[in-house]
Amino acid sequence: VKNNSDVVDLLVSITKAASGGDVRRFCPFPSAIEVKYYNTDKNEIVESFTNSGVKDAVKVASVLELLPPIEDLRKITESNQIKSHLDEIHKLAYPLLRWCLTSNLAHLANLKPNEII
Repeated sequence: VKNNSDVVDLLVSITKAASGGDVRRFCPFPSAIEVKYYNTDKNEIVESFTNSGVKDAVKVASVLELLPPIEDLRKITESNQIKSHLDEIHKLAYPLLRWCLTSNLAHLANLKPNEII
């Protein structure tokens, strides 16, 4: 996030676009993301992007909408508080951001000036 915020922005945008379409074409899907935590009543809460095995792309989109702008994320990263900050926004926000950055199957690289059309 700190060094390649433009690439992070692209990956988050691609995931956001995929979450707005046909869930069958949203592949890979962040179905392995699961967060367990305890509420104030000491009850265990389990959150994920699936509900009884059904992919919930709307939930992916809603969590992505909660992410701060990329420039703000970059500043938060510099203070080493990104996980705690995103956990306050939504418990699935940090794992989803990590998933966006690590699950990409394409090779992305910045173009050199002579490669730009």
